[in-house]
Amino acid sequence: MNQSSEGTKLHAESSKNSSRDRPLILFLESEACLLQAYQSMLKEAGYRFLGTSSEQEALRLLRTQRIDLFGLNLTRPLSEVLGTNNEQEALRLLGTDPAGSVPDQLAASWLGRCQFIRQIKADKTLSEIPLLVISGFKKVMAMDMFQEAGVVLYRDLAGYLEKPFSPVDLVTTIEAILVRRGRL
Repeated sequence: MNQSSEGTKLHAESSKNSSRDRPLILFLESEACLLQAYQSMLKEAGYRFLGTSSEQEALRLLRTQRIDLFGLNLTRPLSEVLGTNNEQEALRLLGTDPAGSVPDQLAASWLGRCQFIRQIKADKTLSEIPLLVISGFKKVMAMDMFQEAGVVLYRDLAGYLEKPFSPVDLVTTIEAILVRRGRL
């Protein structure tokens, strides 16, 4: 794993098939352990993989690499949203939030990711890259929130995967998107 000042960044190619004809998957994920898990799952399936925790780095990679599918986690960790050192401290803050500002911060974080999606979809070149969103929100609830934020599933998003999911769910979802988009 390589660390950059712009966030965690993972680069990997399958040792079984390192040829450039295999699809290149980019993931934006704030949690390093999940980036490593995605890398492992996709490498095992024969894909090339790039991962980052930074939106700016993701944009750079989208513009400079031939990305076949872009996956991103819709929500950021509570500790990142609330500016705490760890999840335990963030959970403690949740319990001591009489004013109710934490839900506002979580909504702002979610809307920030939706704005990032809209930014990608507004770019003529980047909008052609299939986008897979991963989230802990139930799909029905997320679709309502997406609509309010101006993001439309099946127009802006190639797919949506609810957490928790298995490695098989991830790989089959990615394969279906790549086949549908003519990239596999």
